[in-house]
Amino acid sequence: MASGALEPKSPPRVRFAPSPTGELHIGSARTALFNYLFARRYGGSFILRIEDTDKARSTEESLRNLVDGLTWLGIRWDEGPDEERPTDLSRERGNCGPYLQSARQQSHRAAAIRLRDAGFAYECVCPPLESVGAAKCACAGRQKELKAIPEEEKSLKFHIPPGPPVLVEDLIRGEVAFRREDLQDFIILRAGGEPTYNFVVVVDDSAMRITHVIRGDDHLSNTPKQILIYEALELEVPAFAHIPLIHGSDGTRMSKRHGAVSVGEYRHEGFLPDAFVNYLARLGWNDGTDREIFSLAELEQRFSLAQVSSSPASFDRDKLLWFNGKYIRSKSEEELFEDSLPFLADYVDPGDLNDSTRRWLIGLIGLYKERITVLGDLRELLGFYFVDPKQYSEDDLRKAKVTGEAFNALSELKKILADVDWGADALEKALRDYIERRGLKLKAVVHPLRLVVTGRLATPGIFETLYYVGKEPTLRRLEGFLANYRPPA
Repeated sequence: MASGALEPKSPPRVRFAPSPTGELHIGSARTALFNYLFARRYGGSFILRIEDTDKARSTEESLRNLVDGLTWLGIRWDEGPDEERPTDLSRERGNCGPYLQSARQQSHRAAAIRLRDAGFAYECVCPPLESVGAAKCACAGRQKELKAIPEEEKSLKFHIPPGPPVLVEDLIRGEVAFRREDLQDFIILRAGGEPTYNFVVVVDDSAMRITHVIRGDDHLSNTPKQILIYEALELEVPAFAHIPLIHGSDGTRMSKRHGAVSVGEYRHEGFLPDAFVNYLARLGWNDGTDREIFSLAELEQRFSLAQVSSSPASFDRDKLLWFNGKYIRSKSEEELFEDSLPFLADYVDPGDLNDSTRRWLIGLIGLYKERITVLGDLRELLGFYFVDPKQYSEDDLRKAKVTGEAFNALSELKKILADVDWGADALEKALRDYIERRGLKLKAVVHPLRLVVTGRLATPGIFETLYYVGKEPTLRRLEGFLANYRPPA
């Protein structure tokens, strides 16, 4: 293969170079992860470079989202922007900075002039969308004339030199050949001096001593152009590995029509970062076993490009939910409590928690540990523990069989529960004693009681549920129902 190999002989230097123009996309997150894992597996360096030269679309908010998303996933860079202040060049990590591409304009300009002076690039005043053939010939032959035109009115184009096909020795796809006659001259500096992707990525990757470029295979068609720039500038060509894209269930490229596509959306839903990373790694990578659950530390020890598939990976939300459920149930109740607090912000202020409330919440979340697949489920599932039911629908009252007999039972239970030493075992004994004494069926009492106290037709076990609702709220809700509702005639 080219300058690299599947098993690098020396510590590799890889990079993730996103543009801060939106949220961190699932596909971009997987690309970052594969780069990170490759660096960790072979004792190399993972560099984060922000390609922010598109000033019209790059925003501080998007940059913050990118940094936050990577940090949430547990992907840490060895060199790059500061996590807290990513635009502060004085706080960057590494000696190959600056890591904001917009701050590297001087080196971009110098490389462009080198290409022009060596005859690999020419000035052009043609409209960008004009057919390349005639436009190239016209401008390539009038370079002396074009020197009189102001810099801001002309672009600089790279000339595709004649020669044999450009070979890309891809570490995943194998050798891919591109005929030079199929490649068109392309702009490297726009009118006004803004560099283009295919040019600037070469300059920056070389300056940062990148040994392996691991990216999505939508960039494969850019690679021959970049190789020609490396050769024209007499720079060492890195190894390339193009990862197949992530597809939706219909076999097309992952997009919003398939559901959420940004890491932030999944984070907001309540997916755990460890589960999300595990699932991302399995989208296109397999260690040759049937094992599916891997911690990030284990992935760092096992990952290899040789195990990355050359076929597109298919995103399966149900499988992601399965992973998340597995990770939720593997956590201790204390760990799950800490992870869940952001999703209970409508009900709980972490700054106001005392030891008693903390223990209550840990137990409550443990009660639902087996019932949820994302932490966001807790927002709705736990609401009635904090807020009294406002009303009861006729349909729910009918389904819970709140009959005249049930109404009388609730009235009697209110008096009995007022004297119970509140605890799940004591509640169960009091309820079962009452049911046995009255000769009633358990469900004839439990279903109406559950609906009145929780506003739900289904909850965890009634005795545990009543315990966590609490004595005073339970009695208050019973009293309110009995005062405002009448059994059917």
